[in-house]
Amino acid sequence: MMKVPDSASNKAPFVNRRTALVASAAGWWPPPRSPAPPSTEQAHQSSPAEVNKRLTRAYIKEVFNGHRPDLASMFLAPEVIWHGGTLGTVVGVTNVTGLLYSIIGRCPTWSRPRRTSSRRGDTVRSTSDGRGNPTGPLSWASRPPGGGVRWDAVDVFRFSNRKIVEEWAADDTTAILYQLGQYTPPWLAAR
Repeated sequence: MMKVPDSASNKAPFVNRRTALVASAAGWWPPPRSPAPPSTEQAHQSSPAEVNKRLTRAYIKEVFNGHRPDLASMFLAPEVIWHGGTLGTVVGVTNVTGLLYSIIGRCPTWSRPRRTSSRRGDTVRSTSDGRGNPTGPLSWASRPPGGGVRWDAVDVFRFSNRKIVEEWAADDTTAILYQLGQYTPPWLAAR
């Protein structure tokens, strides 16, 4: 049985979606918060975690949504490592920038509206839904109705000295391939 959150606490307990929905319907979630106002010194200083979160937002806005991979080196450390799951691992700012040119260049309408982001220490997690209209080698087949594709993405960025030193990119490439007519996952094949 879950303990009802203490309303005097500034921290909410971890709950799953079902518990939050039931608690919300019962009228006691979310717990009331009354954080202390920041001091004058705190108001003028940002924690490293907040700075990293702002840098993540700027990176997505400028490089991806602004279609400016040439700006990537402003955000990436020289030794950056990009982990792309099934797409492989890319090391070094020059190589990662080249990867960004190939992705963004082949999908000129690319955008990644950021849905949420959270921070913890030197890492920032960002979820988004990618959208774009692939051209060239990425448009293996006829384009889907509406001319574009959509997919979910989760990116985790690790920072050091205000630069991204590592990124784990988890884009739903199956959704992209399915929408382009290149692959039908078994769970959709029976339809």
